[in-house]
Amino acid sequence: MTVPEGETASFSVAAVGSALSYQWRKNGDPIDGATMASYSFTVLNLADQGAAFDVIVTDTSGSLTSSEAILTIEVDTLPPVISSALAGNETNIDIIFSESITVATAETVANYQISAGIQVVGAVLNANNKTVHLQTDTLAPDTVYTLAVSNIQDTSTAANEIAPGSTIEVVYTPSMGFDNGELPFGWTPLTASRWSVVIENGNNALFLNTTNYQALPVGRLGEHIISPDSYADFTFTVDVKTNEPAGNTNADYALVFGFLDGNNYYYMMFNRTPTNTQLHRVVEGERQLLATATDSWLTNDDYNTVTITRVGEAIEVSFGGNTVLQVNDDTFVAGKVGLGSFNDSAYFDNIRITGGSGTVTDLVFADQFE
Repeated sequence: MTVPEGETASFSVAAVGSALSYQWRKNGDPIDGATMASYSFTVLNLADQGAAFDVIVTDTSGSLTSSEAILTIEVDTLPPVISSALAGNETNIDIIFSESITVATAETVANYQISAGIQVVGAVLNANNKTVHLQTDTLAPDTVYTLAVSNIQDTSTAANEIAPGSTIEVVYTPSMGFDNGELPFGWTPLTASRWSVVIENGNNALFLNTTNYQALPVGRLGEHIISPDSYADFTFTVDVKTNEPAGNTNADYALVFGFLDGNNYYYMMFNRTPTNTQLHRVVEGERQLLATATDSWLTNDDYNTVTITRVGEAIEVSFGGNTVLQVNDDTFVAGKVGLGSFNDSAYFDNIRITGGSGTVTDLVFADQFE
């Protein structure tokens, strides 16, 4: 496997047996916590050049060791570039860079300049090390601003610096709102009766109001609602809250993307059982596991922010601002996005889809939750 420095190396194995267990190794030594059918890590250490990875698979009959995968690291000589920028609200701009950048340069306010005299008063680097949250003076609605960025360095051993004069245009567009009981215009539910817009804890939310329904055969989601538009590169962010009681240890909700039809799409399922928090693709009606999250997702029954970002074949998933999964896959290069669940009930709010062209779709239901 050849991986650029600072990017994710992802290994997977296919095995058939009874009660399978896995142990990944590097150069013959077991890797702590690497006990799933897939293993991913961010390549930050050039000392891993030429490292050999394999996996021991065990079932009730015994063990087998896979062949080795040799890691080749491409040294990063390219500077970071601005992938996109969006105004989340009238005093906040998120900038997404092409690769991981250093905290010191990312959080230096002087490295950002906005046209029309708008001041940047704060900068915080997201846990994914690629997204910077800027706090700004008040932005005027539907006004084009030019954001200039300088002195930003990547995390490579070469500390490559962004090109001088790097700029991007950004527009703050107030969110669209929806009345109680009115589903998002153009969005298509699998089962219309299971979806509604309701008052939840004093605020509006899109509600998947039915629980314990049947999932569709061969691992497909039992319910979903799908956008009218398709996206290739995008950032898809949603605030989600389960409506399942604490006793449901497999409570889940899902984000859908690359949706071509009911038999061909990706879905990221967040589940109370950590090992079930997984990214799947459905191909010709059959589910295939792509990756398992590296961290538990649900430690409360409150709203949590979940995000999927896709650039080319690179897919990144975060929960509460922390990256939990990264994988490369180009089975479906573009498609619609959506919300859903395997067979549970959930609330969705503050839905934002940012396309690679900079277009933004907001579905924010009247009052944001507290």
